[in-house]
Amino acid sequence: YAPGEYGRLRISGTGVPVALAAGQSVDNAKIEMVAGAAVSGRVYYANGDPMPIARVQISKLSYQNGRPEMVRQLATYTNDLGEYRLFWITPGSYYVSAENAQNNTTPMLRVNPLGNNTFLVTGVFSAPRTTARITREYGTDEGQTYVTNYYPGTPNWENAALVELRPGGEATNINITLNPVVERRIRGVVLDPDGKPAEGTMIVSLRHVDSGLPANLSTRTLQFFPDNGKFQFLLTASGTYELTSSVGLLSGRTVTTVRDRDADVSISLVPATNLTGRVLLDGSPADSPGITVNLKGARGNQTAPLGANGEFAFQNLLVGSYQVEVATPGLPDAYVKAVRMMDADLLNEELLVDGFGKGELEVLVSRTGGSVEGRVLNSRQQVATRATVVVLPEGMPAYRTDRYRSASLDGSGSFQFRGLPAGNYNIYSWEDVDSGAWLNPAFLNNYEPYRR
Repeated sequence: YAPGEYGRLRISGTGVPVALAAGQSVDNAKIEMVAGAAVSGRVYYANGDPMPIARVQISKLSYQNGRPEMVRQLATYTNDLGEYRLFWITPGSYYVSAENAQNNTTPMLRVNPLGNNTFLVTGVFSAPRTTARITREYGTDEGQTYVTNYYPGTPNWENAALVELRPGGEATNINITLNPVVERRIRGVVLDPDGKPAEGTMIVSLRHVDSGLPANLSTRTLQFFPDNGKFQFLLTASGTYELTSSVGLLSGRTVTTVRDRDADVSISLVPATNLTGRVLLDGSPADSPGITVNLKGARGNQTAPLGANGEFAFQNLLVGSYQVEVATPGLPDAYVKAVRMMDADLLNEELLVDGFGKGELEVLVSRTGGSVEGRVLNSRQQVATRATVVVLPEGMPAYRTDRYRSASLDGSGSFQFRGLPAGNYNIYSWEDVDSGAWLNPAFLNNYEPYRR
C-alpha cells in the first residue's frame, strides 16, 4: 500500500496537522490507505532490438524559485529482454524516462522476493562484469551515443506524455525507443585577468539555454583538474549554451552555439563587480523603512537595504544573470513598476552582470497596486475552508515568481491579493495541489475550460 496521511484530499497530496490541547483527544481519525500502482514496458534500440541494462525512472515535476526541476521517484534497470517493471508506486501522474546504462558496471535492482514490505537490493548480474567500458555502443556509428528519452519518445520533457497511475493499477506497454545522436564537443580554456590560462583546479558550469529542460537537467557542473585552464564538455543536443566559471572572487561567462560541428571557446575571468542603484517610490527617493532590493541568481541570492535617498549597493557580484525583486514591508499595495539600467527595461528580463559596470540600477515602485478579493465555494456551494488560490498574470515569464501569487484560504473561505500591477489575470483554485504545479502550462491546460 502507498503511504497514507490523515486529512489529505487526494492520494498524492499531503495531510493536515492536528492541534491538541492538554487532555484533548481526537477520535475517529481515519487514514485512508490505497494499493500501490505499477508501470511496466520495454526499452528498444532504434532497430527494434530490446535494450538490456537501460535505466528507467519515473519522475515528478516540481518548481524551485519558479524554475522547473525533475525529481526522481523510483528507478530500475531493464533485463536481458529489455523489460522493466516499477511497482508499489504512490498513485499519481509521472514522467517515465529511459537512458542507456551499459557502461554502469554495477547496476542494482530493488526486489521483494518474499512479497512483504522487506526490500532486498541485489546486483543485476550473478557474476562480476568486466570493468572495461563499451567504447562503441550497439546500434551507433562513430561519434554517436544515446540520450535520455521520455515516454513516448522525446528528449524534451515538455513534449512528453504524463503517465497516470491509479490505485492498484498497472500502466503496461509504456515502451520507449532510444535513438542514437551525434556527439559534439565544447572545448575551451579559462583565462585569468592577465589573459593567461588559469592555474589549479577549476569549476565550469554548462547550461543549455534554449533546451526547455528543467534546470537540474539542462545544467551541468564539472570539476576540471589542472591542465593549463583547459576543459571539455560532450554534448548530445545542438543549441545555445552558456558557460560560466569562477575562482574565488574571479568569474567569467561566455555563450556559444553548437550545430553541426564542435565549438572552441574561452572564458575570461574578471574581478567581482559592485552594483549601485536607487529605489524611487512614486517618483521620489524611497524612505519607507524595511524596503530591501534582492538579487536572485544561480550562484545564490543577495539582499541590500536602502540607505539615504533610496540608495542601495551590492558588493562582489559574480558574473551571471540575476532576477531583481523588491521587498516592501508595510506597503501592502506596492509593486515594482519598472527596472531600468542605461535606458534598458529589465522589468521582465534578468539583469546580466558581466564584470563591467554599466551604470546605476533604477527601480521604480508604486504604492497604488490593484487588488483582487473573493471567496471559494465547493461543489455544494458551501464556503471552502481548505484550498489554494493563485493569481497568474498573462504573458509573464515563469521565472518572475514575484508576480505569480498564491495564498491559502482562511477559515471563512476568503482570499485577497494586493499590490497587483494593472493587467489581465487568470485566477484558479484547487482544494489540494502540488506546490508550483500551476507554473507548468501542461498542467493548466487541463483547466482551460474553467478559467475565470
